[in-house]
Amino acid sequence: MTASGGMTASGGMTASEGGASANSNAGASATITAANPPVVSGFFVEPNPTNTLSCFVSWTTDVASSSEVQFGVDGYQFHIVQQESVTAHRVLVIGMHAETAYRLKAVSSDAAGAASAEGTFTTGALPAGLPVATETVADTSGAQNGWTWVNVMPAAAGGFTGTEPGIMVMYDMQGQPVWYFVNGTTPDERGD
Repeated sequence: MTASGGMTASGGMTASEGGASANSNAGASATITAANPPVVSGFFVEPNPTNTLSCFVSWTTDVASSSEVQFGVDGYQFHIVQQESVTAHRVLVIGMHAETAYRLKAVSSDAAGAASAEGTFTTGALPAGLPVATETVADTSGAQNGWTWVNVMPAAAGGFTGTEPGIMVMYDMQGQPVWYFVNGTTPDERGD
């Protein structure tokens, strides 16, 4: 995992013009108030300790602002947005494929503008026993883009028993895992 890169900011100035009333002898004056976008610092990417397909992106800003992480392989095709204005930002990034390098961009914005920091993250391998889906639908024209959540229970001759723990997986439209949860290290016992 690497986190590297720079920061950028964009914003502007706002101006308000005040003047004298028609009955006043005072001259007109202009007041310019500078509005600065947030300043991003402390950009940090850390692997999720419970899921090799995700990471946490953290940073701070000098003023309360929104949190957005844009990510992708060849650009920033995906984004996760948290509208709450905060100064300490931490976003869980999910939706990545195994053993793939991603570009990450943390963006904070407020009414004055936006600032960002960039880095990279490489996902890990899928855990052993995680099933990979196969597409069985020939015509996907009626399908909507998104993820499918599957609760995978190991099967054996006696029903839902086995030597593997219970697993939940989300797959993308190509049948690739983009999130998973493995429930412990022992078999699930349903008790029914």
